[in-house]
Amino acid sequence: MDEHVVDNRQARRFEIYHGDDLAGFAEYHLRGNRIAVLHTEIVPRLKGRGLAGKLARHMLDDARRRRREVLPYCTFIRWWISEHPDYLDLVPHALRAGFHL
Repeated sequence: MDEHVVDNRQARRFEIYHGDDLAGFAEYHLRGNRIAVLHTEIVPRLKGRGLAGKLARHMLDDARRRRREVLPYCTFIRWWISEHPDYLDLVPHALRAGFHL
């Protein structure tokens, strides 16, 4: 089934859809050139399909395109960045230790 991610700016979250169904989201807060990622959630019946990783990659790629720094308060996003170190540069160097990165 088709999966796609959209930035729902009004709700301040990236949303991933599985077909026409909302499958999950990552909430964020923007301040200047920084995006603070607060929480990521996938609906229980769709967990284990890699949707959270697709959502994380899309959101972080978007941050890179927009030259935003990422503050990974969300434990999943923090873990995902630690597993994909090519995204570590998005987290400000001075703040990485505070995020255990």
